[in-house]
Order: sequence, then C-alpha cells, then structure tokens
Amino acid sequence: MKIKELKESNDFLNKLLENIASAVFLTDNSIRIKQINKSCQIIFHKDESQMLNQLCGDAMGCINVTKYKKDCGETPVCNSCKLRQGILKVLNKNQGIENQILERHFIISDEKINKYLEYSIEPLEYMGENMAIVIIHDITQLESQKRAIIKINDEMNNELDIAKRVQEKILPPKKYENNNFLMEVFYRPFMKISGDFYYLTKLEDDKEFIF
Repeated sequence: MKIKELKESNDFLNKLLENIASAVFLTDNSIRIKQINKSCQIIFHKDESQMLNQLCGDAMGCINVTKYKKDCGETPVCNSCKLRQGILKVLNKNQGIENQILERHFIISDEKINKYLEYSIEPLEYMGENMAIVIIHDITQLESQKRAIIKINDEMNNELDIAKRVQEKILPPKKYENNNFLMEVFYRPFMKISGDFYYLTKLEDDKEFIF
C-alpha cells in the first residue's frame, strides 16, 4: 500500500491516533471535547463517557473546577489559563500554537496530582465547523527530574556562597607591606572556592612567614 493510500485510509488514521503516546482531543467552538484517543483516557484516568461532550477543564479534571465548584470557563482563574486561552485563540484566529508548557494540579482518581503538560493546538475545520485539535505530551516525570536537579544545584550554589564568604574572611589581606618588602596577591579560585590558599604571619625577631 502506498503512503498516499494510507493517509486516505480512515482505518489507518484511527489506528495511528489510538496508538500514539500523546493525548489527542478535539474541541468545538464552545471548548467541549468531541473526540479523544486512548492515551487521553490513560493520562487523565477517565473513559469516554466521562470526557466526551464535557468542557475541557471539566473533562481533564482541572483543580480549579473542583476548587471553585464551577464549570471550566466560569472560575475566576479561567481567563489566565494558558490552555483555555490558547484554544480560544486557535478557534478565533485560525492560528496554531506549538510546544507550550502547562503546570496544573488535576483531580485524577480522586487524588490531587500535579502534572506538567506540553501541548500544541491546531485549527481544524470539520463539516463546516471550526474546531481545535489539542495534542498533549505528559512530561511530568521529565520536568520533575529537571526541577529537582535545578533545586539541588541552587542549594549547592548557596552552600558554596557561604563557604566563599568564610574562606575570604580567614585569608590574610591581598596586599602586605613592611620596611623590607611589598607583597600583593592575586587570588582567583576556579569556582567560588578553592582548595589552595595562602597565609602570612609575623614571627619573632621581625621575621615574616609566608606559605
């Protein structure tokens, strides 16, 4: 079978849609979900009957729907929801949106779960109606690991800053002068602190000890 024939095969496209790891759903101009794939059900732990013909946030289990006890689009924070505003933009301006990140708590199987979702939205005209197709990648594990690394790095840098201030206090002045000589030191660690150090002290009989 040729590629062109595959593209024109509804059966092939349906199988392709059902076997990709990304969640895919189709919304109408009222942002009600009209079609979903299997991955969409897996990511949000809901079956078709719980998602089809539901408003986007209601179907996905958006925390704000539960928190404010209002439907998607009616809560005080819906106007700042990037996903909702992105769908509206695609529907109204017929322009796609790619690779946006949404961090949100969702109610999944009666549990409050924080997820990181990467999504793209494309306009689609079907049977004379403007619709939006939303493709979502669940990047929660990857993003959580990345943020954990950033947090560890920030903590390490804070500790290095403290160590740097301590080290700077115990080092002698960078410039020392007496009747016999003048000493100046250029000291620049490779990172914030260094394992190498210098010290100068005065001994008896006006002798200087440097190491």
